[in-house]
Amino acid sequence: MVGVGMELTLADFRRVLHFPAAVFSAIALQAALLPIIAWMIAQLLQADAQLAASLILIAASPIATSANYYVLLARGDTALSVTLTALSNLAALAATPLVVAASFEWLWHDDARVRLPVALAMRQLFLGLLLPIGVGMMLRRFAQDWTQRYRKYLQGGSAALLVAIIGVVLATQADTLAPGLGRLASATLLFTLASAGVGYALAAKFRCDSGARISLAIAFCDRNLSIAMMLAVAVLDRLDFVGLSAAFFVMQALLLLPALLLARRRRASFR
Repeated sequence: MVGVGMELTLADFRRVLHFPAAVFSAIALQAALLPIIAWMIAQLLQADAQLAASLILIAASPIATSANYYVLLARGDTALSVTLTALSNLAALAATPLVVAASFEWLWHDDARVRLPVALAMRQLFLGLLLPIGVGMMLRRFAQDWTQRYRKYLQGGSAALLVAIIGVVLATQADTLAPGLGRLASATLLFTLASAGVGYALAAKFRCDSGARISLAIAFCDRNLSIAMMLAVAVLDRLDFVGLSAAFFVMQALLLLPALLLARRRRASFR
């Protein structure tokens, strides 16, 4: 996220004000549509209750911090992505528990009392998003020569770290990945394509440029699995969800990274 901040200025955030309707529509539509998409995918795949509940929990979570890094890789509108991520995570303090509780009550008649740990969620938002991005912006503002010299190294190191994380998850969660791998992979693929398609269509409806379309597509599909796991373990006592979420993260990253690098190359060729 420090690397993301090094690509931003305050002027970038002011440009976001040019399409406030798209921003707030995106936040509202994610809460309303993504759990329905998750439920439809679970029905299509005839998923068991465990996978269906996990998909809905993921869909009800806010935008992940990693979405900003993905947008940076694809050369999308990073300021828009950061704005969406911050607003989505703030809205999630109220929206995510309501959506999860309503979904569980509707589907399984489970009257779950879901309360998101506010202090923990706010700390995650501050330490994982706002603080490092602010540090990166300060470096760009007050250490321009250093930023120009090392920004590529930092981005390369971030990409290597992401690959390392995927490798660690694959190694440590092999037992979780093996059973039901095909159905989980299908669910991840369908959710990623459907949710990204909704985000892209929304951006097209508001006539956003290509950078904003990339940002909205990624914002819809990349969900905050930390929030999802926080709810699953601390509130719903669902330890099994940790392995499922790790598998979802790996599979989605393997889907997104080639597409994002292709988008980056195409955008570079048009400049």
